Amino acid sequence: MEKENISSLNFKASELVLDALKNAELVLFYSTEVGKDICEKDVETITDAKKNIIQNNWDREIEIRFWVSYKNLTKLIKPVTVDSLKASQETVIKTPNFFQRFFKITRRQTLAFKTVRFYTAFAVITMVLMLLLHIYFSIGTIRLNRIQAANEQSLAIEEQLDEIEVISDNLNLSAQQKQDKLLNQLYEVNTEKESNIKLLHEWVTFIDDFFFFSKNNNNNNDFNAIDNEFVTDVEPSPPGFPIAPEQTLSTNIEIIQQSQNYVLVIGLYILPLFYGLLGALTFVLRDLSKQTIRMKYTKESNITHILRLILGTIAGLAVGVFWGDIKQQESFIIVRSMGPLIVAYLSGLTVEYVFSAIEKWIGSILERALSSKKD
Repeated sequence: MEKENISSLNFKASELVLDALKNAELVLFYSTEVGKDICEKDVETITDAKKNIIQNNWDREIEIRFWVSYKNLTKLIKPVTVDSLKASQETVIKTPNFFQRFFKITRRQTLAFKTVRFYTAFAVITMVLMLLLHIYFSIGTIRLNRIQAANEQSLAIEEQLDEIEVISDNLNLSAQQKQDKLLNQLYEVNTEKESNIKLLHEWVTFIDDFFFFSKNNNNNNDFNAIDNEFVTDVEPSPPGFPIAPEQTLSTNIEIIQQSQNYVLVIGLYILPLFYGLLGALTFVLRDLSKQTIRMKYTKESNITHILRLILGTIAGLAVGVFWGDIKQQESFIIVRSMGPLIVAYLSGLTVEYVFSAIEKWIGSILERALSSKKD
């Protein structure tokens, strides 16, 4: 008996027990607020444990009863956990800094609120950047499509002019008037096309300057001189298409080809990446909303959300790369399609289903390959 009394006096509550007692009080507080049916015996055990720790009367039997009651309480609040309760709990600031004293902040913001605020700000920044990039992409696409439409119109007008010349060598008055009208239309169409090329040059120059792709000053001065020469040529003097010098024509072709490359890169690679990230952000914000409402958010949930963002970005990039490889041989009309952007967003939103489907597809291919080898 004396040995048992001595051992009980030496038996002290560890740091884990002290932390568990604080957590048990938090669980009791939450269970009471939400109206859970708490066993009175478990409440008595927790309160007795707190009393014995204060009086330094902790022993083995008390600790056994405490852990059993603590387990019953944590099972009672499932799927809410102690970690999720802590993430949604405000704490009193014991030693506030200058900023907190100035604004009279007495409580720390909860971990759940900080996380929601971070992802909300991140989503807003991502949407603004994506919107600016999409507007810039649309401007280049519209100008290129207008140039393409102008080329088609000029070809159609030229065909009509050829038909008029073939029909009669000596043009009558009505045919002459029609020819003059077509020449004026041709001049307007080509003038509009050249103005779009000049605007497209400014569009391309912005990317070159932003990513330091611009040529040296001498080349830029030569280009400006060619541009000024072209502007002089396109002033509407006589009706008909203004014939540009060969160097100016070569520069215009270079502008169109360079802008097509930029549009394809932005539309098939960069924008799908952003849309995949936006889809993943949509999922994360919806998941955070559900978790915070149900008190299920924990500190470890942030790891899942970060991985989700990375996977969504990878899925969006993969959609753009695969789509670009499939469509790269098609005409420039692909820039008008929103297909890869929609697929990239849906892939980021439902990334787990996308990768699961890909894994099943690859697994079925491997099974067929192995079965064919056995046969």
